[in-house]
Amino acid sequence: MSGDGWLRIGTGTGEHVALAVDFESSGRPEAGFGDLAKLLPDVELWLTVSPPGQPGRALSAEDYFTWWADWPMNSAPIASVFGFCAGSVFAPELAARIERVQGRCPAVVLFDPERPGLPNLHRDFDRAVAMASLLTAEEADELRAGAQRVREERWDDFTAASAELVELYEQAGSTAFARSGIDKDLAGELLGMFRSYVSYLVAGYELTSDIAWANAVAVTSTGSRSGARHAARELSFPVPHDDLLRYPGVAGAVREILGARRVAR
Repeated sequence: MSGDGWLRIGTGTGEHVALAVDFESSGRPEAGFGDLAKLLPDVELWLTVSPPGQPGRALSAEDYFTWWADWPMNSAPIASVFGFCAGSVFAPELAARIERVQGRCPAVVLFDPERPGLPNLHRDFDRAVAMASLLTAEEADELRAGAQRVREERWDDFTAASAELVELYEQAGSTAFARSGIDKDLAGELLGMFRSYVSYLVAGYELTSDIAWANAVAVTSTGSRSGARHAARELSFPVPHDDLLRYPGVAGAVREILGARRVAR
């Protein structure tokens, strides 16, 4: 039986069980592991769910691993661990912890692996501002200007920069939601989603000083950054980043990786 840290998104046959680390949210442009699960009907696939926030305390990487510690256990061992973008920094440590319990290490497959850092934090902040349709053009411009100030003043402190960007976003969002008459509970959920995502990046940032991707396979798109160079090998596909997890060729490559893993055992 799984705990609250996992969501089953692919039923599979029970012969191959895989865990996927990602932060999925409604409205995001990228395909998610749910899309990949549809292309891998034989794989029983479970997706991470983020832990609830704790007022007054930032969540650490260990908080995430503790929340995910009750991974799905059944007759079949965990055969593979997937990571998408920033989720790739969590995947190797999760695989190592599983190995200590079940006696053998799952295969680690990373999709467009990326280290959390200020460049992608600001990229995602800009994307969140663009999707915030309730903001006026002036409010959106003011938010971007504030983010630029944070970038210049906190360029060497990822955690502090993250906290300031969350505060900026929540101030602007609260104003916009109040003006539009959106229910407070719904407004809180929407703002909490961004706060939770930034918490996920900050926790992942703790793990970037010692990237453990040397035994992983990187599956990359045309929009991939430099993370794949740390992996044991890279499989590249002529598809945009947003479509990587829904591309049939990627699903075929994953089947080959998982099949080779079964043969090696």
